[in-house]
Amino acid sequence: MYLFSENSYNNILRIKEQCETSLLKELNVKLGSSYHEYSPLMCSIGKWNDFHEEDLFRIFPLQKNVKCITDLNLLNKLEKIFTSEDSYLPLDYIVDKENTRVSFSSKNFHKENEFVNLIYTATDIIKDSDSFLFKLYERMISYIFPIFPLKGANLFTAFSTYRMMDSIFISPNNYSSQYQEIDYSIHLIHELGHQVLYVWQTYDPLILNSQNTIAYSALRKSYRPALASLHSAVALAFMLKLCYSIDNLDNLTSEQKIYIRNRINIFLVDLKSNIKSIIDNCTLTKIGGGIILEICELIDE
Repeated sequence: MYLFSENSYNNILRIKEQCETSLLKELNVKLGSSYHEYSPLMCSIGKWNDFHEEDLFRIFPLQKNVKCITDLNLLNKLEKIFTSEDSYLPLDYIVDKENTRVSFSSKNFHKENEFVNLIYTATDIIKDSDSFLFKLYERMISYIFPIFPLKGANLFTAFSTYRMMDSIFISPNNYSSQYQEIDYSIHLIHELGHQVLYVWQTYDPLILNSQNTIAYSALRKSYRPALASLHSAVALAFMLKLCYSIDNLDNLTSEQKIYIRNRINIFLVDLKSNIKSIIDNCTLTKIGGGIILEICELIDE
């Protein structure tokens, strides 16, 4: 299988390590450098010279023990590199059109410790709930970046990008939620689903007719390019699996049980519509079909 088995775990990490080794070798040849450790920054091939000049390929691996990147100087350097010279919106190099109104910095952000603690608490929920997802999360996610919506944008956003694999970009909690730690555990696992699919995309096209096909994305409630629809389905599957596991915890209050089961019901409805659209519209490879089959099995649990 490709998502939730021990065999899939080993295959995902094997493919991931092959990609990292290849990028590291290519970068050293192009720059005439001698870096020994992979960094997610290496995914942004068009920015290699900028990162090299700022010594970020050396600095970033040193941040792994921190995980949550809140160093303002470092974030400012990254934002400058990830923002095109002719762009009026920051971070346009790494975000899609629906997420461009965000920044790494906020004049009103003085709660770095609260953000870090929230991420750690959400991670603990994953750890206590689902050992497989936690093991995969620990190996797949190296960095978590706080991002701040600009004026007029949504109050909360989170995203991943193939130009910065191993990394999650997520807003600090600035929306009202009774169970914010549970919500953030779901957000993190949502992004983990994207990261896993990025790895498979480096190995296999997944959808043979993806260039001229659209399918329904339940996350965006709209028809999107076929691969974006598949990303939606995989992210929802990861969210559903985590919620199944949280629901099995013994220490939940009755109110938390109700909340989680409501999330499960919503995710099930969304995932079924998402999968149906992919099956109806897409020509899947063997691996792409295997991913869909595994999600269908999760739905039927």
